[in-house]
Amino acid sequence: MTYNGPLPSVTEETEGFFEAARNGVFALHRCAHCRTWYWPASACRECPNEPFLANMRWEQASGRGTLYSVVIPRRTFHPAFPAPFVYALVKLDEGPLMPCGVDVPPEQAKVGLPVEAYMVKLSEDYTVPRFRALST
Repeated sequence: MTYNGPLPSVTEETEGFFEAARNGVFALHRCAHCRTWYWPASACRECPNEPFLANMRWEQASGRGTLYSVVIPRRTFHPAFPAPFVYALVKLDEGPLMPCGVDVPPEQAKVGLPVEAYMVKLSEDYTVPRFRALST
């Protein structure tokens, strides 16, 4: 199936995230000094005396978390996203919140649902994570 929807905006700050995703790796920004995880890419708030972004690295993360907040749009705003669909904030096991599409039926999308990331190839250049209910 060919994806015909909007593509993500890749910036200098997010390039490492999308490169990791193309390689099938779920990555988050992490401070090499204090080991704090961040999403979105950020300078470390725990190490304010370090040079801006100097200690930040893209590192493989677990890709697991729980639904923290759920939105179920009932109107289609783009043909690539037929309603209803599940969009949520995922509280990652590493700590940050990540907004993302979640592949579960709307009636199953409840706060606290354990989820895991998997990669979806949109095109040759773009791969993005989505979440699904965690297999037990």
